[in-house]
Amino acid sequence: MGNELFGTIIENDLPQSVTVKLWGKKKILCVEFDDDSVIDDSVIDDTFLNSLLSIIESKILFINEQRSKIEQVLIEDGGVELAESWASSALEDSENEDCYIMEDGQKVYLPITEEYFKNSLYISEGSITIKDSLDDVEIRIFVECNPDFFSGHAFQMFIDKNNEISSNGLCG
Repeated sequence: MGNELFGTIIENDLPQSVTVKLWGKKKILCVEFDDDSVIDDSVIDDTFLNSLLSIIESKILFINEQRSKIEQVLIEDGGVELAESWASSALEDSENEDCYIMEDGQKVYLPITEEYFKNSLYISEGSITIKDSLDDVEIRIFVECNPDFFSGHAFQMFIDKNNEISSNGLCG
């Protein structure tokens, strides 16, 4: 019969990806198994798949419920200042003071407030990595901004097995 996660039906095989809703938007997350993982075909049965789906659901729920904490990590990591620095290096708008035109054509006025920065954030993609066991799962998400302060770059964020949130800065 198979198992279902947010409309993705999983039958007798490890999922390569799942479609989930993150911060109100549908996203496809890759499901990866660490090279050192002890999980092999012999343990993949309905019980295992149900456990895996339950873990994925709980991680997605955590990300959705902890949006403000994820935003705060980015702010504490200097995200607003970095956005201002990148924005101020863009083309100046000759008609408006303290206004810059981003590569995506959107206008940004300085200074950038924390509220404006937080409202610009969205999750563009991510992955779920199963490490040694189903007890050791890490989520990686890429958080971008609209307007695109960072010229196509994203913040790489990690949520470890203990639900600790960390930022690895900009990438891309």
